[in-house]
Amino acid sequence: MKYLVITRRRDGVPIPPDVVAGMLLAQRDWIQDNLADGTFDAAYTFAQGGGGVAIVNAESGEDLHRLATGAPLFGLSNMEVQPLADIGLLGDAAAALRRVSGAPA
Repeated sequence: MKYLVITRRRDGVPIPPDVVAGMLLAQRDWIQDNLADGTFDAAYTFAQGGGGVAIVNAESGEDLHRLATGAPLFGLSNMEVQPLADIGLLGDAAAALRRVSGAPA
């Protein structure tokens, strides 16, 4: 299953800048490893404000949890997760709307 994972910097965590710098480099390497092995389809950092976004492949919510908690910046991040579905499902949604409105599907 594919998930959209959005991370944002958690403010107020007292960590020295040099420690955060090392964690950022570790996060970069971790993301590159996950891109290389296909766990991530894509990953981007936000140009401003900290955090980023990734399309993540995981078999289950539990697998996604294990992956997320293994991220070097896990303790410094707030995370939002959205399960993704194929765009073809919009046809199902359109048919359902037509059905409830009485229009022919």
